[in-house]
Amino acid sequence: MKTHEIIILDKKPSDEKINKMNLAYFESEAQTYHQFNEGTEKRKLFLSSMDSLIAADLTRRSGTLSLLSVACGTGAREISIRKLSGRAFSITAVDESPEMCTKAIKVGLQVIQGNWFDADLKSQKFDAGLHL
Repeated sequence: MKTHEIIILDKKPSDEKINKMNLAYFESEAQTYHQFNEGTEKRKLFLSSMDSLIAADLTRRSGTLSLLSVACGTGAREISIRKLSGRAFSITAVDESPEMCTKAIKVGLQVIQGNWFDADLKSQKFDAGLHL
């Protein structure tokens, strides 16, 4: 007895199409990216708490740190985490959006513009990674 029927309403876009849609979204959001985080008190409190937890963990690690941030956006949270930790660790960031990368470079991150899957990171070693 057949109990279920699967009906395909719309075909899933290709990976390439999904990546293009994602890039277009973040390019359009780059100009107002911080308004949501800064304009919503509940969101500000959540991000502040999360950043403090991450910074506390990084503070407990010894030696020089090298951090990789995937999909860094404008880099504002990475900079906040570094400040909260009180440590001067290096941050390498990857983001696909050229506009987001420009903003992240302005706040002091070393940025690789491109898709995470294609980023050439083979010669680099990191102590920690973030995907915020």
